[in-house]
Amino acid sequence: NLEVDVLATELAYIIYTSGSTGKPKGVMVEHRSVHNFIEGMSECVKMASGDKVLALTTVSFDIFVTETFLPLAKGACVIMAS
Repeated sequence: NLEVDVLATELAYIIYTSGSTGKPKGVMVEHRSVHNFIEGMSECVKMASGDKVLALTTVSFDIFVTETFLPLAKGACVIMAS
């Protein structure tokens, strides 16, 4: 097991969006937000070790987090489409 020294309030990533305003802006996402999202999604989408998920979304789209982090957090395999 790796020792991880990351606080829940630390930045996990920044995603850029124009949202409904049409003006691009960066949204800072903390580790705790990613964790809470993955835990919440895992209650709705059942994943288990040995499952395989085909990831179709580009890394720049917010749903990429669900397609990759959720399966990986549950021990499933992520297959990246070209």
